[in-house]
Amino acid sequence: MGLLRENDERWRVAVIRRLRRRTADHTELGLEVLADSSTLVMPEPVVMRDAGYSVNGIDVSSKGKRFDGLFLPPQQKAGTTPVYSIVVPATEYASGKLLTLALEGENKLIRLAVPIEYNRDWVWTTFELVALER
Repeated sequence: MGLLRENDERWRVAVIRRLRRRTADHTELGLEVLADSSTLVMPEPVVMRDAGYSVNGIDVSSKGKRFDGLFLPPQQKAGTTPVYSIVVPATEYASGKLLTLALEGENKLIRLAVPIEYNRDWVWTTFELVALER
């Protein structure tokens, strides 16, 4: 669920954890806010091949079909390493899967890691930036 507070431009991302129908006109929701801001992104799977232009054995000249995802910027806390996470369709998730993603104005190669939460329709997962060796 997306939440937009009055006079704010940032969309917060929340998951409905509890749903109780009180009456025909009244429904009670219990929400967990995952992030105070989010960015719609279009990750693109990296196609692994042996031929063509490659970096670390990854053919960067050939890419798969793009899909919609939701990048959740890390919450910066003093003295901690930022943890990057993304929400992707469940059909696109695989631990270790490589994707290209436009982040901070640059195309980055990322590797999906362990899921934080796995749902029938979507997966909220951490990811790491992969350094390209040339």
